[in-house]
Amino acid sequence: MAKIMIGEDAEKQLLKIPLSNNTISRRIDDISEDINNQLINSLRGKEFGIQLDEATDSHKDANLICYVRYVNENQLIEDLLFCKEIEGCTSGKEVFDIVNNFMAENDINWEDCVGVCTDGGRSMSGHYQGLI
Repeated sequence: MAKIMIGEDAEKQLLKIPLSNNTISRRIDDISEDINNQLINSLRGKEFGIQLDEATDSHKDANLICYVRYVNENQLIEDLLFCKEIEGCTSGKEVFDIVNNFMAENDINWEDCVGVCTDGGRSMSGHYQGLI
């Protein structure tokens, strides 16, 4: 996450922090995975909307950020669904493939998606080849 958000130098600095037998690192990974699983399980079987945005980090790497909004127990929930690096070009197909693969890997049903919000960029909403 540090590499994506603030660059490789920050990632290298964080890697220098001594962790006792990687216990802390493993616990952080476990907590992160558990939080992700809770969010995914909360989404299943509910209608939801996603908001997508492309961002460029300090190394000019493109990232796709996906937020999700859904209702849980009469409360509107908004959460970060994922942040993935866009490795190829930032075409609508590439962006769609990233979102679609995430949905498939996590068994999230596209039919429950009731809305997609974007910033209107060409790769997101282009007339012939945009994500939408």
